[in-house]
Amino acid sequence: MSKPMTAKNLQSSIRTLQRTWARLHADPPQLLYHYTDAQGLLGMLKTHRLWASNRRFMNDPTETLYAATLIRTLLDSDETARYVAKQIKDEKLREVILDKVREGVSQNLTAYLDFDEHYLACFCENGDLLSQWRGYGSVGGGYALGFEARALGVVFYTNQQKPEPVLRRCLYNQKEQKKWSREWIRFIADWVTLCCETPPGQKAPNDYFDLGWSSFSWFLSESLRCFKHPAYKEEREWRVIQFGTAPTGARAVEPNFRAARRGIVEYIELDLPSAKDRLPLQTINYGPTLDANVSDQSLKLLCQGKGYDNVSITKSRVPFAG
Repeated sequence: MSKPMTAKNLQSSIRTLQRTWARLHADPPQLLYHYTDAQGLLGMLKTHRLWASNRRFMNDPTETLYAATLIRTLLDSDETARYVAKQIKDEKLREVILDKVREGVSQNLTAYLDFDEHYLACFCENGDLLSQWRGYGSVGGGYALGFEARALGVVFYTNQQKPEPVLRRCLYNQKEQKKWSREWIRFIADWVTLCCETPPGQKAPNDYFDLGWSSFSWFLSESLRCFKHPAYKEEREWRVIQFGTAPTGARAVEPNFRAARRGIVEYIELDLPSAKDRLPLQTINYGPTLDANVSDQSLKLLCQGKGYDNVSITKSRVPFAG
């Protein structure tokens, strides 16, 4: 038997959903690998900072649209309508609630797609991946930097003024993506039902700043960063995510710009919570198109000169000529 729909029970649902979500990201592998070119490698070791690009400049520019489309499809499905119908027998009130839920979710999605500023640094579980060498090796070599995963970000930020970087696993399984979306859509439908005190047939504006809507907005923010098309599942990607704007609305970071293969890219230098003076760099694997003798020697000199004497240096084992 389901719990009665009360404010206390729905607040408990929020905590349960968020804790369950956190468990997906709380056990990363020991090392995560960031693929970059020579310019990126030099920049990070000179500044002792990881770079995170504005999410609008990612390799797959459609990924947030992919996640938003999946959520909107579930929202407009007969399944959602049937769920609300089970809770509300009055047909007019049922339509009011469905309209409010759809309006609220749609407006929140539009706000994230059009206005939000997130910065992402991407990592793979595999430090010797052919698809990545094809991207970097064909333009001059490429490097896979192996970092201590747990030093890259927190599970949940705690600083409301300047949120810390968080570490997230990407989800590729559509069944899992739909399961999470379905649970949160049902939650917000229950929340709107509980809060809806207007007579049948009348509409009142949604309060997007109350606990229910702010929690649902949190889920949208997470899912738009973590849901990826199944075609990318080989990468087994993790991400360090930096929120560009604090919950108070204040700017949380200062962006900069750099030249990249795709033009000018907006980025930030991440302040990792547990690595202020040195990056948590453990190993560098250089691409299969690079000369082994030259690369070994130059990387050793670079690491020694920048204070990374204990970093191991290896060459890719992938047979790839570029």
